[in-house]
Amino acid sequence: WRPFADRPFSWSDLRDGTANSNAEGDYLVDFRLSPRIGLRYLQVNQTFRSNSGGVDYEHDAGVAALILGALIEVEIDTRPVLPLVRSIAIEAGGTVSPLLAGGSGYLSSIEASLRAYLTPNASIALGFRLQGTSFTSEEYERVGSVMGLVGGVSLRF
Repeated sequence: WRPFADRPFSWSDLRDGTANSNAEGDYLVDFRLSPRIGLRYLQVNQTFRSNSGGVDYEHDAGVAALILGALIEVEIDTRPVLPLVRSIAIEAGGTVSPLLAGGSGYLSSIEASLRAYLTPNASIALGFRLQGTSFTSEEYERVGSVMGLVGGVSLRF
């Protein structure tokens, strides 16, 4: 859903969006609310060793999950202020992924990022992601999360 675009949905009728366009026809502000649907596979291989007790435990678990979530993106044309950067996009989203195979439970994630688009479809990104797990696979149980900074280059099509 893109309420400031010429077509809020891809099947919507074309409407006049000249008030939200620059001289090149790009949007000054674009807001997107997108669903996230997909599949995720997580492979965990853990080894626990006790130097004093001589206890060794190794487990290898793989689970598949259905991704359900949403992503919000606000993109602003920055060329009048920053000529080298076409636009800045702020994204935030989250998913909950019930397990389909390999065990029972769910995976989850929350993320936010800032993207600087140098071309219409290529950006440099910096963000934060929190990924959580809560599942049981045979005799193995995993409850926990991993979080941290993420960065890189992204391409959109």
